[in-house]
Amino acid sequence: MRQLASLFTAVACLILLPLLPCRADGGMRVLQIACDGTKDGFFVELFTLPDGQNLHEGVDLTGFQGQGRLVSGVDVFYRIDQPQGTRLDEGCEMPKRQVDAHIENGSLTATETTKPGQAYQQQKGYVTVDLSGPQIGHVWDAPGDSYRLQSQETGKWQTCLRADNASLGGCTELHLHDAH
Repeated sequence: MRQLASLFTAVACLILLPLLPCRADGGMRVLQIACDGTKDGFFVELFTLPDGQNLHEGVDLTGFQGQGRLVSGVDVFYRIDQPQGTRLDEGCEMPKRQVDAHIENGSLTATETTKPGQAYQQQKGYVTVDLSGPQIGHVWDAPGDSYRLQSQETGKWQTCLRADNASLGGCTELHLHDAH
């Protein structure tokens, strides 16, 4: 009888396994937001920090226990256990623009508002990324891989992938949607 119960449990796990959300084996899901107000640079990077590893690109994340927010210089780190249940807002003030990152219901939206100047008028645009989409989904399950939404200048956005802690590559240009 005990063997039959074990067999039933094993079969049930195999059937239900594809229905469960995937998690990285022994890793912590992290979202990093970097705002360099002096250089007009902004990015959001998603990655999984392997168990036992406390450094990410020279930043010590040892004190990053539990859900929460950790600030290190111009970087803000968030632990993301469930992308669908995460809600956060983070703003970045730069000389020529304001960028606001908003995460809710599994989507990341970055809204860029340019500041009125002599050569241009105020404009507002946004890009949205599905945190569970196929371009990001594998990052949560592969420590060392990352996905980045970035902008180094007003109106120019791209997404990039990094595999096994290599340099960023596979970048794709994005177009801002008009937010007026």
